[in-house]
Amino acid sequence: SPNRADAAVWALTELTKPRKTWGVA
Repeated sequence: SPNRADAAVWALTELTKPRKTWGVA
């Protein structure tokens, strides 16, 4: 489903962002 694909892309982009953007550590 599109939602699952969007979630996968979001997770990938979030994980590849600098750690400071996670709001933790």
